[in-house]
Amino acid sequence: MSFRFQDSSGGVLALGYQNGRRVAGFGLIPSQLVTTVPFEWAFGHIYFLMIYRLGPAQWGAWVYDWSSTNWTFIGQQDAPPGAGGILPTSTTSVDYDPTLAPTGADQSTCAF
Repeated sequence: MSFRFQDSSGGVLALGYQNGRRVAGFGLIPSQLVTTVPFEWAFGHIYFLMIYRLGPAQWGAWVYDWSSTNWTFIGQQDAPPGAGGILPTSTTSVDYDPTLAPTGADQSTCAF
């Protein structure tokens, strides 16, 4: 998920792989600092990614797993000076890599 601040800087909150491990990552742009933590996400689960303002320039990131009903704190970072609030829209995208699919998964549908 990517998002923008009022000054056009922005950030990302993502689930993915790093060095063969499943992780969640949170980063603000242009700081180039990404907080990455182990996060055992699973195919078929529904996740809610949330960014929340903790202070005037401080932001935190969490992931909610609807299947386990658990929140996981990913990290906190400071936005660039003058960034302002988050704009009311964000972009969610998915990178498809069939080599990472579960064994025996039906790859013929978009739902996969």
